[in-house]
Amino acid sequence: ILDASPNMIEEARKAAKKYNFRAEFLVADVEEIQFPPRSFDTIISTLSLCSYANPVQTLKNFGAWCKSGGRILLIEHGLSRYAMIRWAQQIFDPLQVKILGCHLNRDIHAILGESSLAVMQHEHKLFGIIHLVSATPQM
Repeated sequence: ILDASPNMIEEARKAAKKYNFRAEFLVADVEEIQFPPRSFDTIISTLSLCSYANPVQTLKNFGAWCKSGGRILLIEHGLSRYAMIRWAQQIFDPLQVKILGCHLNRDIHAILGESSLAVMQHEHKLFGIIHLVSATPQM
């Protein structure tokens, strides 16, 4: 389990202990860390593309780190498919970034398209803001 926040890692440790789940815990920035190619069967990333400086490169790294036939599962938020909501996301993005360090206006479709991942499934929820993605690395 990897997170840049020591507090989040501590919460993950507690949950793992509670549910008797064995895991390795790393406090690190996913944009800076390196893993050997094909290290993981599955990579799960939740609500994080909004905060990466280069989300496309991060997804390319996921593709490189994931084993052939492995899965990359994402739950993300991004631009809505509804014009009025998209407009509000664009307007409030600078404030959201300043307060929480999180972009409201990331175009998840475009990011996935540039990432070189093979998207197997892409569902939209909550007015198209929430994206549930299952992908595999392209070999």
